[in-house]
Amino acid sequence: MVNKLNAIRNRKDRAEEEYSESLRGAVVELRRQNPMWTLQTIANVMGVSRERIRQLLKSENMPTAAVKELLIVVLTCDFCGVTFERPSRTHLYNQNQGTVAAFCGSECQRKGLGKWQHQKTLTRTECNKGHPMTPDNVVTFATTSTTGRVYHARRCRTCRNTYARDYYRRKKQTETLVHLQNLVEEVRADGDGTE
Repeated sequence: MVNKLNAIRNRKDRAEEEYSESLRGAVVELRRQNPMWTLQTIANVMGVSRERIRQLLKSENMPTAAVKELLIVVLTCDFCGVTFERPSRTHLYNQNQGTVAAFCGSECQRKGLGKWQHQKTLTRTECNKGHPMTPDNVVTFATTSTTGRVYHARRCRTCRNTYARDYYRRKKQTETLVHLQNLVEEVRADGDGTE
């Protein structure tokens, strides 16, 4: 009789373990498929308490809090033309900041903004100071970056001349001040020696 009771208990324990494992698997799968469901929703589907669902999810290192639904906006990259998704709040934030173009990644953004800057530079009619960018007032030159890349640039002749004159004037003033300081030091040195 004792052996029969032990066998019944063993079967009951195995059945409870199997039930527990199948319940855990079902709960984990429901969480993976429906991350926006609350614990109560999963508990209602499984027919157990919310606390039991929380314990099962925690034992499997699964999130217990429901993920809030993110609204998605489908956009087209302004550089490469690829269709991509972006959270709507990010898109609205960018629009509020004055961003007009949408790019799928940082590489497209860098290239797209560079192309836009180049076109903007070529179509400028005035420099930053307001001087007209006529053929007579434009200096075109090429510079080389530290990486060896050659850049072509247009500059306002009037602004360059003004800058050159100011630079020359500042340099002369500095030279004059240094010369005067040297003279003062010489006079002081001569004055100290005669006393």
